[in-house]
Amino acid sequence: MNINAPESRPIDSLNSFLTTYQELKSELKQECKTSKNSDFSIGELVFYYRGEDKEHEKLNASIYRDGGYQCHEREIYKDALRRMPQEFAGDESVFTKLVRMQHYGIPTRLLDITTNPLVALFFACETELGSNGQVYVFCCPEPFHRYYDDYDLRLTLGIEKDFPLEQLLKKAIGILTNALVEFTRGRCDERIVALRERCFQYLTHGKEWNWDSYDLLVVLQQEINEFLLRGDQNPLNREETEEEHQAFLEQRGAFQNALCRRSDEFLLENCAKFNIKAAGVDGALPAFTSLFQGIGFSLVLPLYNNERVKRQCGAFFVQGKYGDVKDSILKYRKIIIKSEAKRDILEKLKDYEITRGYLFPELDQYAKDVRAKYGTRKQQELERIERLDKLAHLAKEGNLDEFYAQRGKDRIYIALAANRCDLLKEQCCTMVEAIDALGEELMSELILRWGNVAIEPCFGKRFQFCRKE
Repeated sequence: MNINAPESRPIDSLNSFLTTYQELKSELKQECKTSKNSDFSIGELVFYYRGEDKEHEKLNASIYRDGGYQCHEREIYKDALRRMPQEFAGDESVFTKLVRMQHYGIPTRLLDITTNPLVALFFACETELGSNGQVYVFCCPEPFHRYYDDYDLRLTLGIEKDFPLEQLLKKAIGILTNALVEFTRGRCDERIVALRERCFQYLTHGKEWNWDSYDLLVVLQQEINEFLLRGDQNPLNREETEEEHQAFLEQRGAFQNALCRRSDEFLLENCAKFNIKAAGVDGALPAFTSLFQGIGFSLVLPLYNNERVKRQCGAFFVQGKYGDVKDSILKYRKIIIKSEAKRDILEKLKDYEITRGYLFPELDQYAKDVRAKYGTRKQQELERIERLDKLAHLAKEGNLDEFYAQRGKDRIYIALAANRCDLLKEQCCTMVEAIDALGEELMSELILRWGNVAIEPCFGKRFQFCRKE
């Protein structure tokens, strides 16, 4: 979904974030209050937040971020159930199964959101420390929510069952086009002729779903409703004799009965087939459009049946295959988190117990926290060194592409670890200068990992280093 929020605000501290998000909430409340959309006058307004570690033009669920995932969504879902049925034994719906898959990092059509703005801020700051992060502030009326056991099933169609979207749309447009032709025979103005031509073009050449095709269905339904709801008026304002007009009214009644019967059969058959709630009524017709509206975008509140979702105050956007937030009822703003402020904000969030250890209460995360808290080396530094070790292996084999993509100390570490003194010379750096640049702690780590005999004597003299066996 495209997230081009109408306004973005930069912040550089926790305090400025707290002030800014409250200001944006007030702005959104005022915008909703003056909105022409009557939905915003129903129920309380509620706010949700999502943190991203860097700025994105588009924000899509993970299944849509890679064409391979999207093309094999059903296979991903079915294979997860087949391989680990015990993990999903207590999950009764597709949605709850998707929540569990999301928990383990399997690509799904869910987007994590939270009711706690500080949780969103944490995720915007935790990684990509060299890039600006962002926090989205979403606002919607409370009735927009769905619950884990009462969400629109069309949002998950195509996962457990094939959903022939294009075929259904063509069938619906075909039914209404035939009705339009039949009912306007001899009563066509230029507008109706153009609409009929558009329908024929689509039915002949349309292959893939798109919103233009859906809009055609909407226009068709509206046009036919115009004919059926005009009372005794001539729909095209033509002069007719009384006999002609009476014949028109009789024809209209028979036409409406026949069309509603065909429409009901089509809708009820497919609602039953795909486990969709029965369609409502749009004007004088059964609502064809209701069969397709749920393929878009919705907000679903999950069951708090795992501690991670509970601690993160989690909820989810369910993004259908063609869903986009700009087509939803949501209003939103965006806060930009400056990269240089991320570390300080993370430290400040600890005062609120917003840490990775709290938000991810699993045992493997606790193990990482123990190493980071009580070990002599921070976990983040260890991960950096492990990354540099991999690049040093590549440099040792003569692959220098990644080496030249690094800077400063990282280049020096790779050159020393790979025992490539020629790379140091390229940096106009002597061995002693290189050792000084890395410092005792990082050099100790390097020698413990690589045991580099070419630099160990020099390093030992420099810092009176004694290697432990």
